[in-house]
Amino acid sequence: MCACLKLPALLLHTSDGIGVGSNLLYQHDLNTQVAMKRRSISLARQYDREMANQHFMTFDTFWGRPGHGAQAGKTRKLKLNNLLYGTPGCTSD
Repeated sequence: MCACLKLPALLLHTSDGIGVGSNLLYQHDLNTQVAMKRRSISLARQYDREMANQHFMTFDTFWGRPGHGAQAGKTRKLKLNNLLYGTPGCTSD
């Protein structure tokens, strides 16, 4: 049985019986896998950049301003303390 791949232009044999065509096909498959891996990495990096930009835009327009979800400071805590413990200047007689 012949160990060569029956491609029209690749009918050469090496001394060990493995066809040159199969080596070229294997190399082509490896190159295809490398290209697909690089493409997926590139797409992942692009997606990460887009998500980071979207995050910064959202933070700058909505969450970054006081009153739009940002912490208001100690005002609420002071109001809570006044409700729980009363203010020292007020008497509730």
